[in-house]
Amino acid sequence: QKVYDALGPYAALKRAGKPLAIVVAGCVAQQEGEALIRRFPEIDLVLGPQYVPWLAELLVEVGKGSQLCMTENMIWSEKSGLVDRDSTRDKDGDWMVPIKRGHSTRAWVNVIYGCN
Repeated sequence: QKVYDALGPYAALKRAGKPLAIVVAGCVAQQEGEALIRRFPEIDLVLGPQYVPWLAELLVEVGKGSQLCMTENMIWSEKSGLVDRDSTRDKDGDWMVPIKRGHSTRAWVNVIYGCN
């Protein structure tokens, strides 16, 4: 409920014509997802914790007029050609995250993102 209470004044400013981008990020954003946008259509970006590294790229999309809800699971890929990039999208528009290995038989693995 706290996030909804905090959004009210910013949504009112945006409705009044104030040029601002409203971004909700973190575990509450992950849990609520599109329900946040349904309740506050003034929100520009809902962002789960796994997408925080791409915040700058997503804000560029918001600046172009997109309204995004980025709460889906990430797709991890070891496809060649992706290793040197921080992120990319595949042919279906899904976000691809390259796996970077410093050794052929072991790797660091993120077990969880967010508050769980």
